[in-house]
Amino acid sequence: LTNSSSLLPSTIHPRCQGLHFFQPLERSGFVEWIQPEGAPAELTARVAQLLAQARLHPIVQREEAAFAVNRLLLPLQAACFRALLAGAPAAAVDEASCAASLPIGQLTLIDAIGIDVVAAAVESYRGRMTATQSEALAPLGTGLAALLEAGKRGRKNGAGLLGRGELSEGDLRIAIAGLC
Repeated sequence: LTNSSSLLPSTIHPRCQGLHFFQPLERSGFVEWIQPEGAPAELTARVAQLLAQARLHPIVQREEAAFAVNRLLLPLQAACFRALLAGAPAAAVDEASCAASLPIGQLTLIDAIGIDVVAAAVESYRGRMTATQSEALAPLGTGLAALLEAGKRGRKNGAGLLGRGELSEGDLRIAIAGLC
């Protein structure tokens, strides 16, 4: 099993299946279960049992449709970076990106997962997208790369978009100025 949010399980191993958990798991209660074509029935049954015991609700996907939730979140996260670039305060952007169906704001989510992990996922997705789709995520990819270059990793090193070690609004605009 893999918990990757961007690597297709079959690229890791032909028998590999994916269980992509959503932050914060205790509030979301669901996992995206990626089942490659020809997944062994015995393994699939064992994974189903594991999910039932953990009281997690799976969204079952084939690899062709994998990471559906992330495909919905990445454009929202890219819009957040456009708002930051336009000068909106990070706390306001985070609050605005939290809706009834989203338990936390997108900047909080990026900090929790890790700027480095989200950046790698964005690049993986962009590599599988059409040029137009990839371009729509360019502000997010470029902004995350600039933050990483500035040594920001999110909650991992106490320096992220929000919370302890938060970038000042001026520092954040400087860090993502390369988007212009």
